Amino acid sequence: MRTHKTIAIVTTALLLFLLAAPMALASQGVSNALQDFRSSPNDTHGLMLLNFIPGVNQIVKHVVAASIMFTILLLISVFVGRDIRRSGDQLVPSRHFGLRSFVEMLIEAVLGLMRDIIGPDYKRYFPLIGTLAFFILFSNVMGLVPGLYTSTDNINTNAAMALTVFFSYHYWGIRAQGFAKYMKHMATGGVEGVIGWVLMPLLFPIEIISHLARPLSLTLRLFGNMFGDHKVMAMFVGLIAIPNPLPVPFFALGLVVAVVQTLVFCLLACVYISLATAHEE
Repeated sequence: MRTHKTIAIVTTALLLFLLAAPMALASQGVSNALQDFRSSPNDTHGLMLLNFIPGVNQIVKHVVAASIMFTILLLISVFVGRDIRRSGDQLVPSRHFGLRSFVEMLIEAVLGLMRDIIGPDYKRYFPLIGTLAFFILFSNVMGLVPGLYTSTDNINTNAAMALTVFFSYHYWGIRAQGFAKYMKHMATGGVEGVIGWVLMPLLFPIEIISHLARPLSLTLRLFGNMFGDHKVMAMFVGLIAIPNPLPVPFFALGLVVAVVQTLVFCLLACVYISLATAHEE
């Protein structure tokens, strides 16, 4: 009963904040802050809610946002890990939906996606895919909070994640198949026999271009969707200078976009790993 009351209070407080914050921002006429929020994602304007911290407004804001998210995920892992250690080998799940239940639900969803795409050896790649899923999802949702900024709204953060996926699946592909076999598969485009070697001068450049396009695609897709989504919300928050519920539907749509973009990024990462590590029959 106590847990139910706590969850209800926290949920109500969060909903009230999401409803009241855009109205408050609009009613206070924070045009200058919104102008900073709409400006280039590479500038050094700090997060509006954290500008009281000395020096924050001098740091590139996507670095601040990423640092905050790393701290949040670290705290979540500590609390959930402590809860798991306390419960021991308990097989029956808790009747109450809390932080641990949410984390376990997200982990099961990620593992299910990996199992369907990668195959039997999917668990060895969970540290990368799981980290990406948690970081991207929580960062996207953090960007929905008025006055905060998300690191996935910046092309540098997305490029770093995309390049991590790029180098990781090449490493795992070479480790699974061997360097010679991996390069042969890339040079011939997977076409076996004499035909593959004949077509190699045509297929090898195409394979190189397709591999180089993968991190670019991951970067621009996440950046474009999150940048556009958050800028549209920022525009509607400051559209009317009186308290109004107009931005609320855009917050709901933004939550859907946040989940979908997390799914797409992780799905494509799984596909790239599967293609790189698949053994020929």
